[in-house]
Amino acid sequence: MDYYRGRKIDKKFKEEVAKNSAIRGYKNAVKIFIYRQDLEASLLCDELADNLSKLGFSLEEIEALELEAYDEREKELEKFDKEHPNWEQLINA
Repeated sequence: MDYYRGRKIDKKFKEEVAKNSAIRGYKNAVKIFIYRQDLEASLLCDELADNLSKLGFSLEEIEALELEAYDEREKELEKFDKEHPNWEQLINA
């Protein structure tokens, strides 16, 4: 049994941290792909999807995470538009 800052770190906790980290990484890679849509971003998404698969995620679960990332990105853009209603005028100036 390992300890970190006085907390017991068991195998289940380590697996949970690895799983959450893999999910965050994949969603961030999808958001990069949404922005860039180039070969490097695509390969990064594929590599991180393979990692999720190795952790036991099904293809349907991975696709659901991808769709969540698209939804999160859309909400981020909507929030930005609300906070900066005149951003298009600044670009076109």
